[in-house]
Amino acid sequence: MTVSVGLNLVYGVMRIVNYSQGELLMLGMYLSYWTFVFTGLDPYISIPVVCAILFAMSLLLHKYAVEPLLKLPYECQVVTFVGLIYIFQNGALLLWSPNYRSVIIDFVSKSITILSVNIPIGRLIATLASITAAFVLYLILKKTTIGLFIRATSQDPTAASMMGIDIKKIRLLTFALSSAMMGIGAGIMLPLYYVFPFMGNFYTIIALIIITLGGLGNFIGTILSSFVIGITEAMVGTYISPEIALAVAFVVFIFILFVRPSGIMGE
Repeated sequence: MTVSVGLNLVYGVMRIVNYSQGELLMLGMYLSYWTFVFTGLDPYISIPVVCAILFAMSLLLHKYAVEPLLKLPYECQVVTFVGLIYIFQNGALLLWSPNYRSVIIDFVSKSITILSVNIPIGRLIATLASITAAFVLYLILKKTTIGLFIRATSQDPTAASMMGIDIKKIRLLTFALSSAMMGIGAGIMLPLYYVFPFMGNFYTIIALIIITLGGLGNFIGTILSSFVIGITEAMVGTYISPEIALAVAFVVFIFILFVRPSGIMGE
């Protein structure tokens, strides 16, 4: 969910698709992993540190790679972000090798019983943390002055600029905020999944499906479609077969777009 929300935030304000969003998640997981290795800091506790590092890194990324794209054709955006994917992947490969790495935390693998259903604690934490992060971001967008500026920039950049809003700074902040969201995703995923240099592609594809299903640029639609894809995959994986769970989720995605091409909440 955090990857999808971050990706949709950038698209909603800047009208570009950050195809390297999954690679930012991968870098965040490596940061969380090495923080644990060198300091012993729990990945959940190191989330603010990882978010801050990704936020700072994305400021430079926006200035030198993203901002020049805003006035260029869509094809230039695709080529640039694909280039960033290869840079991040091969940089991670060079620095940390292709080995799979993870962090083992004892309580993550334990389960609790809710309404006769055994739920792994790690996955419960991941779900609640993702929902909380999305809700906090929603409150920021709806209840704060910065959120008002972001929404105004998304709806009509020209009018927002005429009203005195610094469009360049808002876009910079939005991109950095979406990258910081990957720090949250990294901290809650590292105890559950392995991190390796080429893991980002999968999560970017899933995120693209989710934001398309929810309606491009629609925040609430992204949340709803995250649950649709996640619940479908979980139900099929539990009661039918884990091997076909993701494929069935894709079929559901295609079916919904046939019925409603603009997505669940699209206009």
